[in-house]
Amino acid sequence: MSDASKPSLRIDWFDGTLIEETRSNTGRNASEFADEEQPATQTTSEVLQFQKKPIGYKKLLDISMLKPPALTLEISHKNSFWYLMDSELKGDFIVLIVKILSNVYKSLEPGEKSMIITVLKSKFMKSNFLKTLKEYLSELPAVRVVEKRMNSQLWDDAESFYFNVLAICEGIYNFSGKNREYLSEAQSLLEVLETSAIGVKEEHTERFRDELFYKIEDLKIKLLNSLDKDPSEPKRTQTNENKDPNHFKNLNIFPTKTDLLGSTAVQIQPNIINGAYPSVEHYLDVQFKLLREDCFGPLREGICKNILFMLLLSFAVSAIRVQADYVN
Repeated sequence: MSDASKPSLRIDWFDGTLIEETRSNTGRNASEFADEEQPATQTTSEVLQFQKKPIGYKKLLDISMLKPPALTLEISHKNSFWYLMDSELKGDFIVLIVKILSNVYKSLEPGEKSMIITVLKSKFMKSNFLKTLKEYLSELPAVRVVEKRMNSQLWDDAESFYFNVLAICEGIYNFSGKNREYLSEAQSLLEVLETSAIGVKEEHTERFRDELFYKIEDLKIKLLNSLDKDPSEPKRTQTNENKDPNHFKNLNIFPTKTDLLGSTAVQIQPNIINGAYPSVEHYLDVQFKLLREDCFGPLREGICKNILFMLLLSFAVSAIRVQADYVN
């Protein structure tokens, strides 16, 4: 007896009895089911597109809660995390990625040569994320109050975010293998970080510990020394250096003779109360000059009045002496 005609048993679920039945081979082939809906086959491009899909916000938030070494192990082999680096990112995505990268860098030991360092160099340093981060930092001082609720990961603890960015800069400096391109990126990010922190502190009254600015200055010196050590390259020149003597970066913080005895040539603009500043550079220029004038103005006025008083007194004393000689 062939398998096709072999009897089989089934249960009659109505009364629970066993029923023997024989199924004959009908000889039906796959062509009989051609009219049935078949699963669609994915093309190679669709598969690749699916494989390169970055992770979503919920998964990213879960990863940010991890601590090394579990965090390091999680992202080392998760390409979907690294695909975020070249994606269009905003707000909380950037803050969470910064938190993850800073925790990874802070967990590394000096001189360590693990797989994650290679991954950071190849998938982080060569991505567009640093550019995205610098643009994000430069825009923070001009953020409106109503927009803050859309970026709660930052504004709930702005100081931690700035310290995390600083940790990334320190990590690049310590584990870049002294690559000048990477060091230049870290220096550029550090400059933007400092400017942004000052702007957020003034514009949004956020509190930052002095430790943040001390560490920024210390790292700036280290990066500058590392970049200047190569004798084969000329000294770096700042392409964005402003030659205007009245630019806030070129003004003295200590008063000169001209500042105290003459009329100041520095053009001072009023503070913008309503609306936003056009740029961080303009904001710093206005605020620095206003604070500088608040300091120098009373000194200038007091010194000039004192000089005038001494001149008048000298004239009066001189006149009295002449009259005394005439009496004698």
